[in-house]
Amino acid sequence: MYITLSPPLILIHPIIYSLFHKSKKYVWDLDVWPDTLVGLDIIKSKNIFNLIEFIIKKIYSYYDSILIGSKSFEEIIQKRYNGKIIYFPNWAEKPIENNEIKSNKIIKIPQNKFIIMYTGNIGEAQNFQELVPRLKFINKNIHWVFIGEGRYKKSFIKLLNEYNLSKKVTLFNQIPVDEIPTYVSKADCLFLSLRDKEIFSKTVPAKLQSYMAMQKPILAVLKGEGADIIKKSKSGFVETNGDYDNLIKLAIMISKKSEVDLSNLSKNARNFYNSN
Repeated sequence: MYITLSPPLILIHPIIYSLFHKSKKYVWDLDVWPDTLVGLDIIKSKNIFNLIEFIIKKIYSYYDSILIGSKSFEEIIQKRYNGKIIYFPNWAEKPIENNEIKSNKIIKIPQNKFIIMYTGNIGEAQNFQELVPRLKFINKNIHWVFIGEGRYKKSFIKLLNEYNLSKKVTLFNQIPVDEIPTYVSKADCLFLSLRDKEIFSKTVPAKLQSYMAMQKPILAVLKGEGADIIKKSKSGFVETNGDYDNLIKLAIMISKKSEVDLSNLSKNARNFYNSN
């Protein structure tokens, strides 16, 4: 099996290998090209889109089956591939799934605050440029923590400084996977967001499975299948219209929930993860 995020051109290597060795070839698609490139505004030309789509069709034709990480991908893949398509959902890595917490780890996060934490890639797809200006309206009892790296990180830091948010936001660089549960143990709620683009509404972010595995309430700006999972699991609150002003209202609302309510959201998240 070959897992593809991007670029899918790496799928050419197994095709060459199979010319010399009789082997079955499977793709596990967690990200769909060229649609994702359109969602990131990297591709704006229909001709370039059609060219890349043609290449993808050719590559897919050499594979025995395609596995998809989101049910919503099936409609897209069917237009490019005539073989068997299998829904194969993602899952969290073992240290995250086991929620292994290192009690001796010192993490400098403000005490006596409601901590909303984000972990992972800080890129264009996360749409933090819409979030940052609204953080100034968050009340003083809420503190945001962002952990990770990405292409947008420098711009993100610059924007935070422009809005004088150093007292409301803490940043950490990327950390090893086995340390993520320890940091997350300090959070009251976990945050995720994706740009309001059609392809992202069909995507189930791998971050969602990880968040649910670590048994924390979820706050999200998300559409489509990912949003449906949060609603169905009753594991948190989701803004589905890309309205960041309303997101801030949801953040304030969840920060006022009782410990019992937050605990129920957390348990719902893990139960859904275990079952699905």
